[in-house]
Amino acid sequence: MAIGVALAVPLKPPSLRSMFPVSEAKPVDPSAEQPAPKNVQALPLQPSAVKGFDAKTSRELTEKRDRFTQTFANADTSETTVISPAPLNFKKANGTWAG
Repeated sequence: MAIGVALAVPLKPPSLRSMFPVSEAKPVDPSAEQPAPKNVQALPLQPSAVKGFDAKTSRELTEKRDRFTQTFANADTSETTVISPAPLNFKKANGTWAG
């Protein structure tokens, strides 16, 4: 009995040109194009009411204290948090933070 041996023929990978052949440009249908954007007038800039931290009007939120941060409530309703690499506050015997 003869045993058949199949010889492996190396496959050549397809080239990019065979995968994406060059074709002629197609005519463009103007009705299918997106219309040009309309000119829009820009609104004038309004000065922002947010002022942020002010040492005179901002008050510290002691309930948000921890060892390295202090948080302040600002007059414009925003909050400012000061973060320090060194301890800003210490814990008292009763468990609350003091600055």
